[in-house]
Amino acid sequence: MQEEKNKQVIREFTRIFKNEHNVDGVGHLFDTKNFIHHFRAPVPTGFEGLRRVGIMMNGAFPDVVVTEEDLVASGDRVVERSSAVATHKGSMMGEKPTNKRVAWSEIHIYRLKDGRICEHWAEIAMMELLQQIGVLPQLGESEGGVGRQAAIQHSVQIAAKPEAIYPLVSTADGFRKWWATDVTESGGAVDLGFFNRASVYRLRRQSDNPPAEVEWRCETGQEWTGTRIRFHLEAGESGTLLRFTHADWQTASDYFVSCNTAWGKLMYRLKAAAQGKAPGPLFSTAGMAY
Repeated sequence: MQEEKNKQVIREFTRIFKNEHNVDGVGHLFDTKNFIHHFRAPVPTGFEGLRRVGIMMNGAFPDVVVTEEDLVASGDRVVERSSAVATHKGSMMGEKPTNKRVAWSEIHIYRLKDGRICEHWAEIAMMELLQQIGVLPQLGESEGGVGRQAAIQHSVQIAAKPEAIYPLVSTADGFRKWWATDVTESGGAVDLGFFNRASVYRLRRQSDNPPAEVEWRCETGQEWTGTRIRFHLEAGESGTLLRFTHADWQTASDYFVSCNTAWGKLMYRLKAAAQGKAPGPLFSTAGMAY
């Protein structure tokens, strides 16, 4: 089936160009003479523009790893949603290397003809990335760095009704099905233990509007104290759009970035649990399950 073949072309492109960092090894996957890109950045037209973007990103983030989150083919087009993690080891937009671990998301649309990529659109969470390396201020940052706040945000489409998802994000029993094995309840709060309880995060419910939304406030935990976790559920024809926010971080530290990556993984555990697939929690008593 041609659509499946087109998906394999995109997976091969991601493997070579993005994860092996080989910008010159993908010519066989493209109609290089007629290829059109739609980058907003001032780069050359055609295939050379794509190469320049790859060279720029590899220079700034030489260890970047891109993970496919969704890949959908329809007709002559393939849509890819992916996540990326890397270390900022090279200059980007005039910003010197920070050696920080960073993460961002991407959405790409490819048009193929005769099994080769001939057109490409890209939407990259550039604001999220530039905030992490210091080119742009964090949300809520004022001059002098006073009042700085940062937030983790994710959204995921779930083939289930809000009524099925809400118990998973509003109860200790629900958390055990996708988040952590060690979850206890006492005094109106929920405690989540990680790494043999070396870290314990206490959450207290701040507000709820079942089955549309619940918000928790974090009372303990490394850099979590005072932050807010909100699950917002929007019903639609094809299921529910979950909008997740972990807000009021004081800064986008290295730990913030690692938590952002973990929350991305947790969203898909939650999705699987809501759809009846029983994935189990991401965090066992002793560590993280892979």
